[in-house]
Amino acid sequence: MLTDVQIRSLNAPENCGRHADGNSLYLYISKANGKSWQMRYRFAGEENILTLSRYPEMSLKDARLACMKARLMIQDGLNPNQLKRERKQQRTEDEDQHFARIAEQWFEKVSHELKASTLRKHRSRLNKYLLPTLGRYPISHVTRQAILNIGQTIQKTGAHEEGRRVVRLAKQILEFALNLGIVQINPAYGLTNALIKPQVKHHAAPTDVNTLADVLQKIQTYRASPQVSVGLQLLPHLFTRSGDLIKARWSDIDLKEGIWQFTTGKKDADMIIPLSRQVRDKLSLLLSVRDDCEWVFPHAYKKNATMSSGSLLRALRHVAVPKEDATIHGFRATARTFLEETLGYRSDLCEMQITHVQRGPNGRAYNRTQFLPERKKMMQAWSDYLDSLVNSNGKIVTLEHKRLSGG
Repeated sequence: MLTDVQIRSLNAPENCGRHADGNSLYLYISKANGKSWQMRYRFAGEENILTLSRYPEMSLKDARLACMKARLMIQDGLNPNQLKRERKQQRTEDEDQHFARIAEQWFEKVSHELKASTLRKHRSRLNKYLLPTLGRYPISHVTRQAILNIGQTIQKTGAHEEGRRVVRLAKQILEFALNLGIVQINPAYGLTNALIKPQVKHHAAPTDVNTLADVLQKIQTYRASPQVSVGLQLLPHLFTRSGDLIKARWSDIDLKEGIWQFTTGKKDADMIIPLSRQVRDKLSLLLSVRDDCEWVFPHAYKKNATMSSGSLLRALRHVAVPKEDATIHGFRATARTFLEETLGYRSDLCEMQITHVQRGPNGRAYNRTQFLPERKKMMQAWSDYLDSLVNSNGKIVTLEHKRLSGG
């Protein structure tokens, strides 16, 4: 029988080969793999070799015990090598069904469906919140409480909406696993009801004429960058989403016809925005400054890129417009208020231009070109009204407008 001292003295290459301990257990030494415990046995008339473990990871005492357990399996009609292969296969299957693996499969699926910006946010939340806690566990072992704990931990930092978004992300991954038949239920279903629901903060918007005039006049004073200056001036006139404006392409704009056609990044829908005379003049100015770029608002230094999404907001603050008076997104609410209450346009016509909810009073969907003549008149009247406020010099000029049913 072998001893620990003897085993430690045996080294490759001079001692390569088998060194018997007894009861078919032996220490096998090879130049490539070092020392390992093996046992020989017969099963169903065939000779087999079972590798128990490496030495010194498995001690002599533990190797003898493992050999004894294997012999008991053989007596019970079980093949130790077959059981070892089945357990290894089970471990591989379990690893394939870990939360981290399923999350990657889900991510691969949605990578063909979602925008790059959304994918980056999902990846960040996965890596920061979900994978460190849940990634190493089989997804079928992920509990409702474990997901809730993650959401609540995030919310304790004050990030209430972020906590809800992370829980919703876990729900999407588990729903994917449910559809694959890996889990039987989605434990994240309805969990956001147990989390704090943040209060909705509306974007500040000038909805009285004096504040609007003050904001517009301040915007005219920005001179740092032609692209940012014109972009900031255009927002009140167009009241489109800042992301759509920043990504405007010259190929989508017809200055002669006064039309901007594009696919909005928010809803992936085709849009048409009539351009007033004032808007066309400002765009023509930009085109004369730089006509060698596909973007209307190119980045100052990066080739083939648009200016950053924060440029307009920084410019608004630069001209001393406080956040309590106006935000970039708030101009949409401003336009809605004044178009309906001051200029007298129909609410459904305003909604077509502001939020692109293209439905009439009877609930039927509009064609995107429907009421285009009326919308052109409305956008020109709106630009005229904004110009009157810019040129008021502190004295508000009240324009006379008829109450309009359609434009």
